[in-house]
Formats: sequence, C-alpha cells, structure tokens
Amino acid sequence: MVDAVSPLITIIYEIFNDMGWFLVILLVTMFSFSVSFYMLALNQIEFDGLSESEIAQLQYGTIIGSTQFVFGIVYTQWATNFFD
Repeated sequence: MVDAVSPLITIIYEIFNDMGWFLVILLVTMFSFSVSFYMLALNQIEFDGLSESEIAQLQYGTIIGSTQFVFGIVYTQWATNFFD
C-alpha cells in the first residue's frame, strides 16, 4: 500500500513546493507595484496641484491604500463587462 501511495504524496509535495515559490514571486511583485502606486500618488500630490477633495479620493495615497489597491487589481476588480 505504501509503494502505491508514495508517488502521489511526492506529487502533492512538489505541487505545494512550487506553489510556495509562486506565492513568493507574487507577493514581491505586489509589493513592488504597491510602492510604485504610492510614489505615483506622492508625485501627483506634489506636482499636479490637486485639490484637497482630489487628494482624499486617491485610493493609493497611503502605503496601506496602495497595497489594498494592488490587491484589488490582482484578485477582485476584473473588468469582464466587455466579454458579453
């Protein structure tokens, strides 16, 4: 019985191992885009002459907001209306 199940357990282990590396790359990429959006917001605030209401509407105006913005882009805010 153990010899029959051993290849399956090895395959499952390899799948989880590969998923771990994928998650590391995904998190590094998400962090990089979060910092990029945050820097973009700082640039917009400093050089574009935004009003206070426009600054308050920037979703990525803080580092936490930019992380949430990128998380939303990656996982939840998919524009599928043009596939209809």
